[in-house]
Amino acid sequence: MFLSDRAKDSIKVGLAMVIAYAIALYMDWDRPYWAGLAVAFISLETSGQSFNKGAQRIAGTLIAAVAALLILSLYPQQRWMFMVVLSSFVLVCTYMKSTTRNAYFWNVAAFVTIIVVVDSSTSNEPAFYTAMLRIEETALGVITYSVVSAVLWPKTSAKALYSTASHLSHAALGIFQETLDNGFSRAPQQYLKQQGDFSSLQARFEELSNIAQLENYEIWEVHDLWKDAAKLWVDYERAIEACRQNIGDVQTIELEKHLPWRTQYINEVEQRLTAITKMSLGEHSDYTSPQRELHINKTNTAGLKQLEKAALSLYVNQLTNIEHITYQLYEINAVIFGLRQRTDTTFKVAPTPKKHIINIGALKGAFRAFLCLWIAYIAYIYSPDLPTGPVLLILVVSAGCIFPICAA
Repeated sequence: MFLSDRAKDSIKVGLAMVIAYAIALYMDWDRPYWAGLAVAFISLETSGQSFNKGAQRIAGTLIAAVAALLILSLYPQQRWMFMVVLSSFVLVCTYMKSTTRNAYFWNVAAFVTIIVVVDSSTSNEPAFYTAMLRIEETALGVITYSVVSAVLWPKTSAKALYSTASHLSHAALGIFQETLDNGFSRAPQQYLKQQGDFSSLQARFEELSNIAQLENYEIWEVHDLWKDAAKLWVDYERAIEACRQNIGDVQTIELEKHLPWRTQYINEVEQRLTAITKMSLGEHSDYTSPQRELHINKTNTAGLKQLEKAALSLYVNQLTNIEHITYQLYEINAVIFGLRQRTDTTFKVAPTPKKHIINIGALKGAFRAFLCLWIAYIAYIYSPDLPTGPVLLILVVSAGCIFPICAA
């Protein structure tokens, strides 16, 4: 009888939790459930993903311990200044969670800080004891699950990365076809779901490509190409969305008449994306990408009005952008999967310029978490009979960090 992946994952989590609890009880540590919670929260599909999340949890706990002890030492008797500094720290963590890659690190830093400072006011133990205990038990849970995951049915990220790459290129093909067929106007809900699925796959692809290079030598050898591919998929998503926004303006134009190469263009892009899917699955593909012989700049504008010419010109530019991106994606994947040599590629993916722009939506969510924490704090101070008052503060911060921009 063979166990399913779900059963194996359940066994690993259960075994790691029992071991972590047993060690914590043997060491006579208070609150052994903290170690068990660490096991439960870092368990993911692959060992690499779990280790990465575990490392972020430990790092976030360390920062939280330092922040909590520092705030408590600076304002031990000034409850309003104490709350101003504490809530400001939570605000920064919540904003950073929504705008950086290491979101879980900032999430942990925010709510563990609250746990330490709240515990110091409701228990007889000093804050330093609570902070060190949290660090010890978090590290115990992370190390225990990492060892169990590496020994018992280990699952590396490489296989998940290849599977995600194939699903991503297949989803890219579907959204390309729907966009050019103006699927958004026919069935907007279905199109938005398709777009959301593609965005999720793109984010997962980027995460797995960063983790898998640490586990697999073959992926590490071409890790720069995996990074380029992740960037190009982001560019592809933006190019498709730009095309969707303009597609309605050219629906009244006879595209086959004014763009005689359009059918060949669509077939070419579809073949490229299909070939990427096959390469990701390890299947043989006879497709060979041409050297851009589509002549997509040739446009017949006879009989068109000025606004129609402008809309058609913008449409052609957007199709050109998609053509360039898919061409580069195919060539990069061909090198990754051994169909090409690095020297065969005649282009270099330009790095994305870093723009220091404030994310308004994330900032609104951070201020919302800031305001909710203040409301809970005032209720806790002026309503002494409020049930589970200290726990309320922890729950408010946890919810505010997890859902910072839901209502933005």
